[in-house]
Amino acid sequence: DVVLAISAGALRQYLQHHEELPNAPLVAIAPINARTSGRQAEMPGNNISAMSVALPTYAEDPLDRLFAFLLQKKDDIRPQNKRIVVIDPGHGGQDPGVLGPEGVKEKSLTLTVAHRLEKLLKMHQDAPVVLTRNDDYTIDLPKRLEIVAESGADVMLSLHAQMYFRTDPQGVMLFVQSQANWTDPGVAFDEDTSLVLAEALKRSLQAGGFKVHPVQELPVLPLGQGNLPRVMIEMGNLGNALDLSMLQDDTRQQDFARALFDGLNQFLTASQGDR
Repeated sequence: DVVLAISAGALRQYLQHHEELPNAPLVAIAPINARTSGRQAEMPGNNISAMSVALPTYAEDPLDRLFAFLLQKKDDIRPQNKRIVVIDPGHGGQDPGVLGPEGVKEKSLTLTVAHRLEKLLKMHQDAPVVLTRNDDYTIDLPKRLEIVAESGADVMLSLHAQMYFRTDPQGVMLFVQSQANWTDPGVAFDEDTSLVLAEALKRSLQAGGFKVHPVQELPVLPLGQGNLPRVMIEMGNLGNALDLSMLQDDTRQQDFARALFDGLNQFLTASQGDR
């Protein structure tokens, strides 16, 4: 038999979209020094097992460094055209992200859409637009979150794409941080604003003709910790012909960026009215 070793998180994500599994035993692996330490993966099927694997211990736990940057919502709401938006294009440099057919790289697609959204924002507001990376270079997750934390951001969008074992999953997925991943007792957990932002983005994307799945609340590391309004956007499945065509087409890329811009505007307008 062939044993496929896969991370527990990746396996959970796979099972959300597929009823069948490869005909081989699966081992879900999680490091014992992660913040999920002590939890066993609960997954259906008789051919799946979960285990913890001891990883090397470093002087500084990378997760401790990751959660050192608290992304906090601003109490003094600025006028709508003064809001600081952070765009986080996933991956970059030596980290290509997922790979699609004919070498299509997630890192290139996320950066292209980020630049398109950046231009739209700069045309309509006076506040700076912050990109966690503005070119093809490697930047780790703690550094990304440090940029967000120090930018004075009012809102954050993290751009990604996916690649599945099967080609039929299609559409945009929106994620907000789960309360299960909240560990700081000093700041009240409040994801209402992130959910409102995600729903505004969903409506706008649907109006632009994009298929969008229901917003999901999951422990998502790229979103860090804090109560800053922020959403991770999985723009599509590179293994799906329709999604791939959309993500490679200049016109649809611009439509996607415009939909994100419109959704952001809806959210910022509503929050301005709540002052």
